[in-house]
Amino acid sequence: AFGGITCTSLGYYGGTLACNADCTLDFSDCIAEGECGDGVIQSDHGEVCEYNTTFTQTCQDRGYWEGDLACASCRLDLEGCSDPVSIHNAGAHHIAAITEDGKTFCWGDNYAGQCGGWTDPYSQPNHIPSSVAFSTIRTGFGVTCGLTTVGKAYCWGNGNDCQLGNGGTADLRTPTAVSASTRYRDLASGIDTTCAISTTGLIYCWGDSDDGELGTGAQTARSCVPTLAVNPAGVNFVRIAMSYMHTCALDDQGRAWCWGENFRSQTGTGIVEDHVLVPTMTVMPEGVSFQDICAADFHSCALDTEGSIWCWGRYMMTSFYEYGFSSGTPVRLDTGTTTFSKIRCSGENNCALDASGHLWCWGENDDGEVGNGTYTRQPTPIRIGTRTYTDIAVGIQFACALDSSGYPWCWGSSQPGGYSLTPAATCLPETW
Repeated sequence: AFGGITCTSLGYYGGTLACNADCTLDFSDCIAEGECGDGVIQSDHGEVCEYNTTFTQTCQDRGYWEGDLACASCRLDLEGCSDPVSIHNAGAHHIAAITEDGKTFCWGDNYAGQCGGWTDPYSQPNHIPSSVAFSTIRTGFGVTCGLTTVGKAYCWGNGNDCQLGNGGTADLRTPTAVSASTRYRDLASGIDTTCAISTTGLIYCWGDSDDGELGTGAQTARSCVPTLAVNPAGVNFVRIAMSYMHTCALDDQGRAWCWGENFRSQTGTGIVEDHVLVPTMTVMPEGVSFQDICAADFHSCALDTEGSIWCWGRYMMTSFYEYGFSSGTPVRLDTGTTTFSKIRCSGENNCALDASGHLWCWGENDDGEVGNGTYTRQPTPIRIGTRTYTDIAVGIQFACALDSSGYPWCWGSSQPGGYSLTPAATCLPETW
């Protein structure tokens, strides 16, 4: 009678159309049944919100780290909620994470303000307010640094050796721009030095250089602003890693270059001196190209493009100057047929994700950093549980991994939030 038009075809939940005396449609019965958008939540029809809803729940109530709930088609819209997409820890007692929209969170040690706010430690993720959004986050010893989507660098935390790169030595509790207009594609922090790769593939460093960490050829000069290292001619760097007092970087050909302290041959360059003062190519295995790299206290590790793990330097001390692993050049670890996609290392411990996202760890394990429920030294990679992860971070005495839902799990004797010998769920951030 109405050309196929019904109350339900018009978006109402029911009712019967009628005809007024003036031959116009009468919607009163339709309106009585209600519709999405009428300002009344009709739970019988699956509505949980309306345009005028004041939310009592938050994104965190729904298991996310941060963001704002919205209402779409009378259902909760979670698009404004976000979780971490990346975590990082490089030899530090704190860990940092960034969410999908570039917000930064940090937990753990905070003696210099590296986790923002006051200097009390955080047992659960603390939001670090910032006027900019970060796409990359990195941590060092008492330092946190980030890159924006356009490659501008910011650092905060311990500045006593100029490692924040802002021209001064004061500690900073909020993200502060690094001096100069150079834009970067990656960066890393160590114990008192920070290095970064410019968007043109050159290495810049700032901070202390007692062990040649600046890569300038000098061992004593300190720089409070970014300083160009002695870059090898024609080399385009793409990835950088630092821990303690040496640095390693990968170029776009998959070759590793290292410099800084070399007491335990952790640069892998074949150089026998205690320090390597400029970026120097590691002795590359024939036919091998690296895709990822990490630097620890006295060793370094890398993944080749086939997914195999290579390490050099020394770790797992068995007695004075005796090590369970020792090599001055890259050595391939025996991992059977398992291939890996990501590697991280710190102190004397290492973790990697295999091609399926499963976690594998190995090393000294003095504080349970391997995550296998023991304190026993683990000389080769061992799979930890069945959960899959998307990112990993290895620090001093603890490690963390991010699962596919954006939830962090940590383990070790000083992991923020409590002691655990196996991966334990980390608390969600405090409401902010």
